[in-house]
Amino acid sequence: MKIVNRVAVYAALCLFAFSAALPAGVLAQKTTRGNYQEMISAYNKGELGKAFDIGFSFFHGISGAPQDFAKSREWFSKAAAGGNTAAMVKLGDIYSDSYGVKKNLPQAFKWYSLAAEKGDAEGQEKLGDMYYNGEAVKVSKLDAAKLYAKAAEKSSDYSPSSKLGRMYLLGDGIKKDPAGAMKWMLKSDELGDAGAAVDIAGLYSAGAGVKRSYSKAAEWLVKGANQGDTIAMRRLAEAYFAGEGIRKSKVEAYKWLSVVTAKETNPAAETLIKRVAASMSRSEMEEAKMQAPGLVKKFVTREDVEKKAYLKTIKGI
Repeated sequence: MKIVNRVAVYAALCLFAFSAALPAGVLAQKTTRGNYQEMISAYNKGELGKAFDIGFSFFHGISGAPQDFAKSREWFSKAAAGGNTAAMVKLGDIYSDSYGVKKNLPQAFKWYSLAAEKGDAEGQEKLGDMYYNGEAVKVSKLDAAKLYAKAAEKSSDYSPSSKLGRMYLLGDGIKKDPAGAMKWMLKSDELGDAGAAVDIAGLYSAGAGVKRSYSKAAEWLVKGANQGDTIAMRRLAEAYFAGEGIRKSKVEAYKWLSVVTAKETNPAAETLIKRVAASMSRSEMEEAKMQAPGLVKKFVTREDVEKKAYLKTIKGI
């Protein structure tokens, strides 16, 4: 399912998407939910609240249960009939992303709507996604924004805050509002969105919704870079190279660009690192080459290297 992203702002962000992979905390749930057969026994004895746990076990193949989307749908349906909004959301996911069934967006819309009406933040966000993308409903970014706002007020996930903040930032279907963008991007950052730092830095650089401050912009880029965001790393390197809001340092610029170019295929970073290298003295280059490997080791994983190599083989880049 498509959602709001940073591509239009910085031309570099992958779309988020729902995955059947275990979400955060599921490993803990795996050890606390108990054996699925015991849960079924408890359900049959009147513990109707177990229906969601059973469906969850079949959906993810945990608690001793085989992964079986048909059975998960059956149990989620029982839980939803009892008013469980998390089950309604999971049914929406099943129909939206074709887990054991043919893709059925009207059904997904139905289940997300039911969850949203009952105040479920995830249901509100996913219904907002459908309005934003025009899936089973006419595109209405205004309705999407309203739903994201409801979800963001109570969600412990940064996703709805991030989406709403970027809509305000871009004037994407709603009135452009830098102050509103700042409000929601700050909340998104508080909830763990490393990418929010780039947008907040951009607002400070532009003096949009806040007093212009290149030093504060640089502070946010430092934060984003240290959280592993490659856009923040590249923009921090640009700030170091230009001395914008931060002490000018070609060595620091080179180091951060070394991380970005090792971590991913990034033409902008590759072009900039060549410019930086061409302007460096011999001593600066020696210092940078001594320090860069440590930073690369900190931020570049084996998976990053393998992914970059794989993408080169399929894209010819």
